[in-house]
Amino acid sequence: MEPETIALMEWTKSYPFILSANLHGGSVVANYPYDGQAPGQAKSEINLAPDNDFFQHLTHLYAKAS
Repeated sequence: MEPETIALMEWTKSYPFILSANLHGGSVVANYPYDGQAPGQAKSEINLAPDNDFFQHLTHLYAKAS
């Protein structure tokens, strides 16, 4: 592994976070925790994060500003 990769891996272990951003050109996309299905969960079940309202608020702000 490259030194930068190792440094980033160590940094993420030292500073846990719950929110991050990945900015790129192209489509406006917002992903947030638990936006997929949990293992063994039926596809029809909703899998919401504990902070779902906050994440949706940020998503809407981002979409409106784009």
